[in-house]
Amino acid sequence: MTATPTCEAQPQSSLLTSGTPRRASRTLRLPHDPSAAASARRSARELFVTWGLGQDCVDNALLVVTELVTNAVQHAQPPVRLRLSAADSAPFGVEIDVADGGPAPAPAGTDEADAPAETALAEHGRGTLIVATLAEHHGTRNAAGATHHWATLVAPEPI
Repeated sequence: MTATPTCEAQPQSSLLTSGTPRRASRTLRLPHDPSAAASARRSARELFVTWGLGQDCVDNALLVVTELVTNAVQHAQPPVRLRLSAADSAPFGVEIDVADGGPAPAPAGTDEADAPAETALAEHGRGTLIVATLAEHHGTRNAAGATHHWATLVAPEPI
């Protein structure tokens, strides 16, 4: 018996670069505090279910939303905005875009170089690897005074 395909990468172009029509899009302004990731997950789950995204794809997309929003809150300046888009023609899937106000200055009196490397890796640094594993494409771009961290996930069937 073969497994049902989920949101694994498909040999298709990215929603960001393909010019694919989008069926739906929603932008949310999020608080610049630790509650942002939970708020983003709740809103995104509701939207993904409304769009008819399969459960495996929902789970993967929510993990990507969590990682991108958490990084924006921890490492960037406000505001934080989450934009979710769905494509209604091939490649079917979702685009997740988190915009922030650019890198936050390091807190006074801190020096990350003083922290042991194994401690830093144990606590931070896995988010990009998670996003890269789950997304077909991901990246960063600067536009209109904001830094955008984005990822696309391809669904195995129309959403």
